[in-house]
Amino acid sequence: MFASLGALLAVAVNAAYTSFNCTDIIGVVFDDQNRNGVHDRFERGLPGVAIASINGVWVKTDRLGRFSFPCALTPDRYGSNYVLKLDTRSLPIGSSVTTQNPAAVRATAGHVHRVGFGVASW
Repeated sequence: MFASLGALLAVAVNAAYTSFNCTDIIGVVFDDQNRNGVHDRFERGLPGVAIASINGVWVKTDRLGRFSFPCALTPDRYGSNYVLKLDTRSLPIGSSVTTQNPAAVRATAGHVHRVGFGVASW
């Protein structure tokens, strides 16, 4: 509430429609040089790799290999599963995935979850 010239002004915010009810998913597709399935400091991101969500949304990684699904879903009060799949057809020739693909995330409202996809040349 705000006081202005002796009058009282009430401001109502409907919290049900804020992003606190959403789950954001961010991630990176990286060149897994040592093939350990972990994104190490020295491993660069891979640009232009396609990722698909369970509900049919497609994104491509940026020049640093990053991707995001903002407000990917609004989970129920107990959480929900969300699945992402890296499209192996978008990888450099001779590469394969070194991490789980597809990747499942246990989504919780108001949280940001990270997903990493490792890729190595064989």
